[in-house]
Amino acid sequence: MAVDDDPITTLIIEDSLAHRFHVDIVSSGEQALQIFEQLSPDLILLDVLMQGMDGFEVCTALRSHSKGQTLPVVMLTSQDDIDSIEHAYEVGATDFIAKPINTALIAHRLCYLLRAHATLKALGRQERQLAAAQRIAKLGHWEFDPAQGRFQCAEAARELLNLPHQPQGFSLHQVLAQVHPRERAQVEQRLLSLDLAQRPPVQFEHRLCSGTRVLRQNVEYSSEVGGWLGTVQDVTTMHRSAQRIIKLAYYDQVTGLPNRDFFLEYLQRRLDQGGGAEICVLVVEIDALKRVGIGWGQAVTEPLVRDLSRRLMADMDIVALEAPLPSPQAWSLEQPQLLARISDAAFALLSTAHSQACHRLTQRLLTALSQPLAVAGIDLPITAKVGLSDALDCDEDANILLHHALAAAATACLIADKVQTYHRDLDNGERSRLTLEARLRRAINQQELELWYQPKIDGCNGKLIGAEGLVRWRDPNEGLIPPGHFIPLAEETGLIVPLTNRVLDLVCADLRLMHAPGLSPVKISVNISAAQLDDERLPEGIAQRLSSAGLSPQDLELEITERALMARLDSVLGTLTALHTLGIRLSLDDFGTGYSSLGYLGRFPIDELKIDQSFVRDLGTDAAGETVVRAIVALARGLGLYVIAEGIETLEQATWLCNNGCERHQGYLYSRPLERDAFLQLLDKRAPPPPWSALRCPSALCN
Repeated sequence: MAVDDDPITTLIIEDSLAHRFHVDIVSSGEQALQIFEQLSPDLILLDVLMQGMDGFEVCTALRSHSKGQTLPVVMLTSQDDIDSIEHAYEVGATDFIAKPINTALIAHRLCYLLRAHATLKALGRQERQLAAAQRIAKLGHWEFDPAQGRFQCAEAARELLNLPHQPQGFSLHQVLAQVHPRERAQVEQRLLSLDLAQRPPVQFEHRLCSGTRVLRQNVEYSSEVGGWLGTVQDVTTMHRSAQRIIKLAYYDQVTGLPNRDFFLEYLQRRLDQGGGAEICVLVVEIDALKRVGIGWGQAVTEPLVRDLSRRLMADMDIVALEAPLPSPQAWSLEQPQLLARISDAAFALLSTAHSQACHRLTQRLLTALSQPLAVAGIDLPITAKVGLSDALDCDEDANILLHHALAAAATACLIADKVQTYHRDLDNGERSRLTLEARLRRAINQQELELWYQPKIDGCNGKLIGAEGLVRWRDPNEGLIPPGHFIPLAEETGLIVPLTNRVLDLVCADLRLMHAPGLSPVKISVNISAAQLDDERLPEGIAQRLSSAGLSPQDLELEITERALMARLDSVLGTLTALHTLGIRLSLDDFGTGYSSLGYLGRFPIDELKIDQSFVRDLGTDAAGETVVRAIVALARGLGLYVIAEGIETLEQATWLCNNGCERHQGYLYSRPLERDAFLQLLDKRAPPPPWSALRCPSALCN
């Protein structure tokens, strides 16, 4: 667009440019402003001296318009009018062309200006794209002059550093004031140590004052500016993602403690650094957590685990970790102790204490865990086992060292103080245990189990009133294996459930034999495992077995230990009720050895209390024990329950029990457990009286 009120000048312009440009001629400044937005010219030729608005006013108005701020505006003025030329630049002219116009050069001049404008537009577009990319990447750049100690920051860098707009730049003090106080001295040292003689790039990170944002600084020397160029990037999101990965990979989600992977990686670092002789590992296994997990589930277990971890941390003077959580590689090798949760029911402690100090440490751990757990209204005692291993026995391998501690903890229950130090024989014991487990699994599947029966006697008249079925394992190679060798193993490994199912199959098959003609059948009781009580299908399964054998539910009695019942107060009520509704009698075994079951007896459909042999053993010699037995008998009578005593070995014990209202007896005084065929002979109506019939108490004592 050419703006000039001289028609000769406009004719010359149009004639000189028409072969390369589309030219619009405008004769006044007012008209130019009116049609400027409509025409959207790429360049304006603007005469200085015109009627009405002169060129200076028009240029000023154009520059105030959003579309005219960067538009090339070329002023036409006389060659010797220096004042006009200066004024033209002041109001925003891009260039000037002197009159008279050189028609041979004007087209080339304008092409150059348009190319320069296009380059400027491209540069501006790139700068905007760069600024947008930096905003997306949360990235900015700055310059630092070490001699003057001043920063010049781009807008993005200034915003990231929370600095105000300040064209003259910022002092080192102003920049450091935005750094988190705990990291300020370190950042200052890094910046002040930048030396022109040491020019490799430097990278470091720091938090801002708020502590919620993390910035990464990359600094390198630039010979062009004679100082240091830096980029600053907000890596808070990256850090949060990294923290989440570290937390998920290396920390227990319930307690916040390091997990097994963290423990092993850090332990290996310590061993690789040498000084392994000063390292010992303690593993604490807490059986109560397993039992609570089975009985109540994760919702109840998690608060208990947190409570136990707090106890251990308080006793070990271990402070809970705060963000940012370190990885095993970042954890200081100077830490004397590390506590980790390595499984659902086990904690591990790495200590640099010497051997004797580690033994004292185990006693502190057991003391810290001595208080019972409050679970669903009961106080559940904690049974903790501690296994100890020394780095001298691990060949500098973290997995082996932890394995040694776990192996020691697994056998700690066999000694009085629940603490076991690893020795090489334990590995042999564990291998034997695994072998026995495999053999027991085979024994269950290949029907190597059988039931032996211990009679239950009416102590007043010596009559056989029932029997307890006791499982026995007859190994084809070793013969009979004592129950004490395989029942605890079955409970620990979960084989107790298939083993109990096999016992139920055996007792139903044997009961069918006991109903043969010529025999006097009696009620048979078997123990039901604690784990089996959690299965709601148990009553249906037993009913099907009885029905298939042609038996009545009244032929079977189930004995449940008090400990199994108390660990599952609410979860097993439905199962017990369903069993009782079927007509199966329920006996509470080992009564009196548990926790506080007296308050719960009325809630459960129990038919019989079984006095534990530990109370029977001291009858006649221990007044306190006798008082307990009298109380149990009185309680049973008050609740309308039967009562039976087990473990009777002497006539004096039997007499005392009869005299105090407990006529149902079981023990070696009458008979040891008998093989099935031997027990069937007792049921034969033609058989002679059993040998214990002469031992019955005087009838006067039973009235």
